[in-house]
Order: sequence, then structure tokens, then C-alpha cells
Amino acid sequence: MKKGYLWILASILFRTLASICAKQAGLSTSNNEIYKILINPWYFAELILLISQAISWIMVLRRFTLSFAYPFMSLTIILNLISAYFLFNEPISINNILGAFFITIGVIKISGIKYTKSRNRV
Repeated sequence: MKKGYLWILASILFRTLASICAKQAGLSTSNNEIYKILINPWYFAELILLISQAISWIMVLRRFTLSFAYPFMSLTIILNLISAYFLFNEPISINNILGAFFITIGVIKISGIKYTKSRNRV
């Protein structure tokens, strides 16, 4: 597997785990007091994971064009849906399943396009 794809996978996983931590942080914070939010370890974990995601995303963009790489981030929607169901007992509707299906088809379609290394154009 090309190293760039491992960075894509890492970026997706960091973003998904950050979302899980954010949900858990929200559930474990009983009131709106700012200081309790700031000392919540789930929020701290979320921040660390978001920083890790940002670093891995930079590594992705060094290897792929943005138009090729960015659709892969939509896979976090699917992983968050699965996580919500199994970790937080949230319901999944037929619309959720259909949406996840079409997202997956779109990512497969886009990933079939030959990528080119990003040029330094801004």
C-alpha cells in the first residue's frame, strides 16, 4: 500500500476518534460551566486527536492533490454513524444507510481517478 494512503487512513481515524471523544465529553459534562469543560479529559483527548489529524492531513496533501484526497474524509461520516450506533446506542435509519452507501460509491469512483502529485499552485 502506498504510504500516502496510510496517511489518509490515519487522518480519517484521528478525525473519527476525535468525534467519539467529543460526544463522550458532551455526555460527561453535566453543566455549562466553562472550567469543567476545560478540565474534562475527553475534550483534551479530542484536541490531541484533532492536532494529530491536522498533521496527518498535511502529510496527505504533500502526496496527493486536494481534489483527490478530500473525498476520503467523507468516510468519517460512515465511521461516525457506526460508532454512534455501537458506542452510544443511537438509531440508524434507512436514510443513514442509503447516504453511507452513496458516499462509499462516490469515494470509490473518485479514488479510481489517477492522482497526480500536487503542484505548488495557490
